[in-house]
Amino acid sequence: MMYHPTELDEDERALEQALPGNDELSRRRRKRRAKSWKFPLIVCSGSLLLGAVLILIVGRTPQTASLGDAPLSETRKSYLEARDHMVELITRYDRNPQVLNQNNKTGLIQKLILNDATRIAEAVNQQRSEPKNPAYRKHESVGYFLASTNGAKRILRAANGETPTLVWSDGTKEKLSPSQTMALGLIQMTAVVEAQTLPVRYNFSPAELITDLATHQSETRFNYAKYLASQNLSDPAAELQQVNEFQQQLAPPITPPKQQPPPVNPKEPKTTPKP
Repeated sequence: MMYHPTELDEDERALEQALPGNDELSRRRRKRRAKSWKFPLIVCSGSLLLGAVLILIVGRTPQTASLGDAPLSETRKSYLEARDHMVELITRYDRNPQVLNQNNKTGLIQKLILNDATRIAEAVNQQRSEPKNPAYRKHESVGYFLASTNGAKRILRAANGETPTLVWSDGTKEKLSPSQTMALGLIQMTAVVEAQTLPVRYNFSPAELITDLATHQSETRFNYAKYLASQNLSDPAAELQQVNEFQQQLAPPITPPKQQPPPVNPKEPKTTPKP
């Protein structure tokens, strides 16, 4: 039972009326006040102790950042933006000379077509000086249309079900599908058109092209892994992060050949420097 300081029992009232200012009455009041504070102090101390324990538990819980922290709508939006950016990087095509002079605004397929256009233009000039070539001493347009015919042949053969087989330098064979074969023919025919019309020849670096493609592909893969993780597909997301499309699976970088010392003519006398 908790005593309240404003309440007096019957003995205290009688004692106060008979003996005002008595010490016994003061002693009883002090004891009652002490009892009234014991229960709130116990409750408050227990609450503080429980709060300290909870803070300690939360503080020791490891906080790890995972791919699934972001909401589903946000990860899906990031993945779609990265995918569309990569597709634009590959397919962007602009024949404006001001755009072509800016390397970062030219699509990857267009860069390859322009590189092939430079090769075709050089080949046509060479063929016009070869006596056994059909383009010998003829107008350059004949050579260009002959080159375009080669691309059309690829398309017709692929449409009839014929497909070529690529043989790489290490002996690995890869059979192309009809669609891939027709795509090669279309690229060649487009390159012929560019070789005829563009006044400037271009030669884009294949190494830079691969670097741009690998960077955007890696970004797209990472955003897709986050998208999977946000759907509680943590295992596929972790597996996807281990895929490495380009960085260590390409041929070693091309290094310039070592310069050989000039040949020594045995007939020429060797001279020794004078001391």
